[in-house]
Parts: sequence; structure tokens; C-alpha cells
Amino acid sequence: MTIEPEQIQWFLNLPYLRSKKNVDIGFMHIPLPEYRMAAENITSGKFGENVCAPKVNSGLFYALLRNKNVKALFAGHDHNNNFSSTLDGIELNYGNTTGYNCYGDLTRGCVEINLYPDKIEKFVITFESMEEISRVR
Repeated sequence: MTIEPEQIQWFLNLPYLRSKKNVDIGFMHIPLPEYRMAAENITSGKFGENVCAPKVNSGLFYALLRNKNVKALFAGHDHNNNFSSTLDGIELNYGNTTGYNCYGDLTRGCVEINLYPDKIEKFVITFESMEEISRVR
């Protein structure tokens, strides 16, 4: 599935204050083609399968770079990836597979995202670690 030019224009026309001070993040199901480049420089997490992104580059990543407001993107779709990387100053992240009714070898869980004025913190929380926390309490 490809992002259409009208969708990018809609994003560019959103009526809110864009600022380098703001920490804006985006969520999408299908990763952008730039995730392929990001997979070459993983900073955390696991690369378990090829990035399944569209072959046609929509230009959304360039629009994000040009606007300088989105600091991080989170994608899903590839159930064996939960890595993070940075490309041209934008963090490209995968979530973690949560469901059991799908393929994938990753331990099921989620990503906790903490937003601060100047940074983003991310933690993979597995369902196994949640069980451990419950037993300790």
C-alpha cells in the first residue's frame, strides 16, 4: 500500500504549531521504505526479517524531514522486528508483536513510550516480564 500525495499534503496542512521544541511522533502499520536503510544501523532491538515496505517511495519521510517536527515513527507489520534506529535525525522504530494469532518468534509484549520535552524513551515490555513483575508485587 502506498501513501498518496493527497495524504502527505493533508499532513503538511495540519493546523497546529510545529516547533523543534515539540516532540511529535507518528504511528503507522506499514513501515516506510526508509526503514530498510535504518535496518543497517540498529541501535536497539531485534532485526528478524526483511523490512516489508512499499517499493514505491511516497516522499512522506522527506516531508517529515522538511517540516522538522516529527522526531520518531513507530511501525508494525513485520512481526519479527522490534528494532530502533535513527535516520537523518528521525527515530524509526518497530513496535513489538503483541498477539498470539500471528507468525513471529519475538517474545510477545509491547513498547512503552515515554515522552519528554527534549527526548523519547522506549522500553520493550514482554508479557513474560509482566508476569515476573506481578509475582514480585
